[in-house]
Amino acid sequence: MAGEPDDVHAELLAALTELQQDLVGYAGRRLGGDRGYDAAQEAIARFLKKIRTGTAPEDLSAEDFDAENLRRYLFRMTWNVVREMRRAHRRESSVSDPVLERAADWRPRDGGPGQDSQVDSHLAAQVLSRAEEILPISEYEAMRLHLLQGLPVKAVAETQGVARNTAASRIRRAVVKLRSSLQDDRLQDDQV
Repeated sequence: MAGEPDDVHAELLAALTELQQDLVGYAGRRLGGDRGYDAAQEAIARFLKKIRTGTAPEDLSAEDFDAENLRRYLFRMTWNVVREMRRAHRRESSVSDPVLERAADWRPRDGGPGQDSQVDSHLAAQVLSRAEEILPISEYEAMRLHLLQGLPVKAVAETQGVARNTAASRIRRAVVKLRSSLQDDRLQDDQV
């Protein structure tokens, strides 16, 4: 699509505008809520930055772009942004439940808790008891090693003989399952 520079930029902007709603829908189905709009806008902003800096693929440069290639490229960029947003969300919410945070803060020191931490000790015991009931052994052990013994994820992975990502996934799944179970208990207690 060669032509005058203003015409080419206008065609590129028209193509981006046309794709925007498709990208928002695509990202929205994967992220839920209003985050799809944010992901689509981020992908378009990244593409425009590549155009501006001259790092966009040759077939997508402002002077010579193919609409179908642009569509494929932007959907791939949107998918990458969606993955980044999911990862960031998982990192932010991995241990955000107050009950789990308090239990994670309790770690036996020098043979056990002191007199002033009996409540935390009791809370940790309850959480551990529940975790043992509902979690598969591998997830329970990963969570116990990481949250209660304070081992970093890498050490948990080495202890369990698995990859670091596997250990991190086990910890995350354990926390999510345990949080859900504890919230269900809270709801049942509130109804009684």
